[in-house]
Amino acid sequence: MDLNVTEEQRMLRDTARQVVERHVSWEQLARVREAGGFDPELWQAAGSMGWPGALVPPPVGEGMTVEDAVVLLEETGRRLAPIPLVSAVVGSWLVHQASDERQRESLLPAMVAGEVVTALIGVAEQIGDPSADPVRTTCGGRLVGTSGLVRDAQVCRQFACVVPVQDGNRVVIIPRDAPGEIGRASCRERV
Repeated sequence: MDLNVTEEQRMLRDTARQVVERHVSWEQLARVREAGGFDPELWQAAGSMGWPGALVPPPVGEGMTVEDAVVLLEETGRRLAPIPLVSAVVGSWLVHQASDERQRESLLPAMVAGEVVTALIGVAEQIGDPSADPVRTTCGGRLVGTSGLVRDAQVCRQFACVVPVQDGNRVVIIPRDAPGEIGRASCRERV
């Protein structure tokens, strides 16, 4: 693996640095933290640049390599940018990789634009346990499982969960206000 920064990565780093520095002074960071830890203006700027879809191929996403995405994430982390970029990048990549075509077409444009933040809650342990308080899913079943700390749950509008099915895995999208423990407990997590 070549760890030398390319010219394109330098340009990406410089652009990300300029955008973040414009929005995140230490004073602004303190105010944002007091107001819940999320900067909607910076998030809108990130969405307009396609950063949430860094790893999703064109024409929907930016089509960055993992190394490019690391440069972007490193630069936003350098100033502690109060945006859910890691969750967005992972969530959109997961939907691209593990969803069917219909899900990709309906979910990815809003995710890549930063209009919908999706937090990853992990892998479901079971499907259809009648003794549990399940979350009803759009794939015709009930989802039962547990997840620990959910990164960026406080600003997400939906959760992505990987569910094992007969022919592999499927991503189930769970709205934030879904009934069951996922909809109630996970959204109260503060990261």
